[in-house]
Amino acid sequence: MRIISTAVMVKVVSILIIVIILLSTYQVKSQGYNITLPTRPTKPEFALLNVNVLQVPSSTEGIATLQLNVMYLGLDYLKNVKFKLRVENSLIVSDNPIIIGFLEPGQVIALKYLVKVKVPRTYRLKLVISWESRYVKSAVGYSKVSESSGSITIWRDIRIRGTPLLSVDVRPRMLLEKSINTIDFEVCNVGSDVAYNVYVQIHTSAPFIEGNYSKMYIPRLDQDVCKTLKFEVIPYAGPVTLRVSLNYLDSQGNVRYENYDLLLTTISTRPLEVSTSRLFINGSEEQTLHIEISNTGIVPLHNITLSIVSIDGALYVGNSTFEIRKLEQKERIKLPLKLVVPSRSRKVIINYLITYQLPNTNVISYRDAITLQVINQPKIIITDVTITPKTVKSGEAIVLSITFTNLASVTAYNVNVSIHCSDKLRPVSKSSIFFGKINPQTPTVAAFTINTTKPGKAFVRIEITYEDDYGHQYTHSETLNIDIMNSTLSIEKVEEKKISTVIMAVGVIACIVVISVVIYLLRRK
Repeated sequence: MRIISTAVMVKVVSILIIVIILLSTYQVKSQGYNITLPTRPTKPEFALLNVNVLQVPSSTEGIATLQLNVMYLGLDYLKNVKFKLRVENSLIVSDNPIIIGFLEPGQVIALKYLVKVKVPRTYRLKLVISWESRYVKSAVGYSKVSESSGSITIWRDIRIRGTPLLSVDVRPRMLLEKSINTIDFEVCNVGSDVAYNVYVQIHTSAPFIEGNYSKMYIPRLDQDVCKTLKFEVIPYAGPVTLRVSLNYLDSQGNVRYENYDLLLTTISTRPLEVSTSRLFINGSEEQTLHIEISNTGIVPLHNITLSIVSIDGALYVGNSTFEIRKLEQKERIKLPLKLVVPSRSRKVIINYLITYQLPNTNVISYRDAITLQVINQPKIIITDVTITPKTVKSGEAIVLSITFTNLASVTAYNVNVSIHCSDKLRPVSKSSIFFGKINPQTPTVAAFTINTTKPGKAFVRIEITYEDDYGHQYTHSETLNIDIMNSTLSIEKVEEKKISTVIMAVGVIACIVVISVVIYLLRRK
């Protein structure tokens, strides 16, 4: 009995000591003292829940948007938490690291990064999470944990597949009325990923004797692969519009839709064919369009004259009349026609008159037209580059200001400005700036701070990359030459100038003394 009572007394005393310690701690807290708790044994933990690819480039290279969903699993509260992402063999063009001021236990953070990638490709992600301090929350407030800073690294491999993009084409683009025409209809995957379960439906806007061409199914269409379907039609009149509807799946199972209108011209049965190698033409620029003249008949043709009567939706520069002395059977010739297409144009119609002579001296002429759809694309150029200060000296920092403008009538997307310096120049903080989208006719400035390391000749190559609505990428670059002066050159010149000035002054005084002495001696005589 005495042993049992002693054990009970030891337990009671231990409980009383714990109660006294807790009461004294609460009393000190209530008086406003800041108590630093001992180091907590558990290190804060994070879980990378998933990585979502929100946006991918439609071409093989461009900007992808990654969203990393991270959950904080620790028990403490963290202050000034930094999330720094590194992507192997790639460049992050958005803010990095992302800083969260205060992080609570169980909180989920959605982190978004813009990454320059090539698709399809697998990338290794390295997410470094660091924090400045840890705090414990109690009934009276927050208490800082000693030795509370730290970091943790999370690795993850992701596969960025890209986006499929389908284009269609048809050949030939000029059909003979009331004759059997064999048409090659082509579907191509010009995107950056595979397209699955491709359904193609074709509708016509003019009377045809139809074949089995109204529907087409392709189970799988790989990147840079085309599928061709041949069918025969007999048009009664024209022009003819083929309305093409595409329905397919990407690698993520998303349903995609695309629609195209292909315009075909119909002509009477003639041995001379006039066409172009393109259905579309770019707006807002001067370009050369090649008109093809082919002899599809069974006899040679002579004294062929092609005259451009008028062009709707564009201006032409140079010759408007072309002459061909002879065109053999199945022979084809290309004639260059320079056009300036305004950005407001939606289509270009080339009205022409062609005249030719058959071997039996019969002269035949007819009028027709070629219609091209206009595709407007963004066009960014550099309008001004300034360096501050204007006199560049070795060992000093300069500010390079680049002014650029989108001259087109459409918006440019994923605009990124970067500089590449020679060995005598070194960017201070960053060598590229991401602007997102640039609206038409909007001057924009990108400024970079560069340190000069050595005197001599140096250069900076300025490169601007951007995309259009379809994800096609464009690049504009210029090279700026810079002369870096020696920082002591101006001081040496000033000292040399001072010495030369003193010498000149002494020489002038000496001359005056000599002249004065000579005059004095002459007067005495």
